[in-house]
Amino acid sequence: MTEGFEGVADIREVAGDNQIHFGTRPPRQAEPPVAESLLLARGLRSPRPDPAFIYGEFPEESLRHYRGQDGMPDVYVYGLRDVTVIGPWFRSGALLVQNGIRLKCNDIALNPEDEASLERFSEDIAERRAGNRVLRAIDEPVVLLATNGHQIFGHWLVDFLPKFHLLALAGISLNEVRILLPTNMGAFARDMMLTMGIREDQLLEHDPDAEVLQCRTLIVPTTLRQAGRCHPMYADAVATINEMIDRTRAVPDASLRRIFVTRGPQFGRRLYGIVEAEEIARAHDFTIVRPEELPISEQIALFRGAREIVGPYGSALHSSIFSRPGAKVAAIHAQLPQTFDVLQSGISERIGQITGYIFGKSVPDDPTGIRFDAPPFRACLDEQFSHPNFRKETLTAENEECPNIARHRPAMQSSISFWSVAPTREEDAAQGVNGVISGKNCFQTKVENGPWWQVDLGGLFDLREIRLFNRMGTADVMARVAALGIAVSRNGTDWTTIMTPTDHGLFGGADGAPLVWRPGHLREPASHRRESRITARWVKVFLESRDSLSLEQVEVYGVPAGDGPASSEPGPDGPLSGLLPEDVFSEAPPEGNGGQD
Repeated sequence: MTEGFEGVADIREVAGDNQIHFGTRPPRQAEPPVAESLLLARGLRSPRPDPAFIYGEFPEESLRHYRGQDGMPDVYVYGLRDVTVIGPWFRSGALLVQNGIRLKCNDIALNPEDEASLERFSEDIAERRAGNRVLRAIDEPVVLLATNGHQIFGHWLVDFLPKFHLLALAGISLNEVRILLPTNMGAFARDMMLTMGIREDQLLEHDPDAEVLQCRTLIVPTTLRQAGRCHPMYADAVATINEMIDRTRAVPDASLRRIFVTRGPQFGRRLYGIVEAEEIARAHDFTIVRPEELPISEQIALFRGAREIVGPYGSALHSSIFSRPGAKVAAIHAQLPQTFDVLQSGISERIGQITGYIFGKSVPDDPTGIRFDAPPFRACLDEQFSHPNFRKETLTAENEECPNIARHRPAMQSSISFWSVAPTREEDAAQGVNGVISGKNCFQTKVENGPWWQVDLGGLFDLREIRLFNRMGTADVMARVAALGIAVSRNGTDWTTIMTPTDHGLFGGADGAPLVWRPGHLREPASHRRESRITARWVKVFLESRDSLSLEQVEVYGVPAGDGPASSEPGPDGPLSGLLPEDVFSEAPPEGNGGQD
């Protein structure tokens, strides 16, 4: 036992049956209890799904360790009265003392009996005796978010920010609550909370190296994960984080859909051979990004736009909490002796993402380092990130008799922009079917949510091939259509999506590398059944993002369908402006002109 403390007690036992009453009127009592608790969800055990894919040498021992993580913790919010807060520090986290009793809680990594914590308790006593650390009284209720690992970016993403969801469930106003913010760390935590709508005046800064806090009321939410496994409630917590961000409108839109995430050696795990890894990633149409060089709002935007994410395992990849369900993540991981906890899989399991691993070699003199291994890396990118819809080949000989049935057909688009070459939507959209492929000819909408362009083929056709020719320019310009999808319709009202952004990468046009779709490439999302025949009269291309839609040419090849008219003249029925089903876009396009960089 450390000098000055009388023992150790579990917070849950101290709270007992005392029910927390945040947001409600508590029962009358002479003296509030020293601890209260609100149980939000019970913990559980369940088998853990295996990674979606694995490349490289993968020890069986690692897989056994991974599968053994089948437990998830109870989820609580605690209220503590008259408690001393020491720290947090990197190894020991925050240490809590109440009436001379050290408090522990496995669900928050409060471990006052481990070696690092005992050292910190002893240090605190010595520093206060020497007058080098002051006791600061805080009378208003405050929240303890940051505990163990608070100086690590990924811990804020996975452990601390999700606690805002628990506070909301407990009836605590997120617009009023005060948050303890330690100063012995970088600015990223503050920036993340401000991006979520937490105000500066809600952040109560304190210096763990100079102050010990005496809190009248301390609110302590637990974490939503245990080792590499996340509680099912984690999905709701991530949704809350993103909803808070949406309300601030502080995050810009992003167009990159395929990113290779890399970080400097000063940030977490070091990948030995990073130059070769980046070269291979570029050859597979990945854009190399270094998130730490960007403001937090742009980092969030980067992952919100990404559909395919590859990079060394660690905090940077955990930003996939901002990516949509269905995103595919490949983490480069070292072999043993590193522990294969793979929290990235825990995140993906709850928010519906696809995660796998590429194993490099461990580095003996760098316990956290990863030695890059090119063959499994190439194999993963070839097999997992080369989609059947991303084709560069031209029509095969047996299809050469199929005409381009879209050429000079009536077309329409959602809007025109300042840079449009024609004054009306119909005339500008006609640029996409005029047969000109020069690298410069194009149609362009304004910047809006979910812009679209479509063509009326004049009758029902069995579609054999669709070719999309991108504008030629810088990678940033060409990447504006990375969120592109294709839909078809028989009547101009009911639409079926036949290609999504996850089905292709960055594509070209006049350079001979257009994006090519064929019926055999289509896989029905739920059953993965392949379609061999697609019949339609209208073809639409659209973006799932907020941006300007601009392509040089859309070519559609097909033959008259046997079950409907195949007139070559414009049909009188069917609105050219028919939209996709409402669930494709999250909100209606706003008014106003957009632009082009």
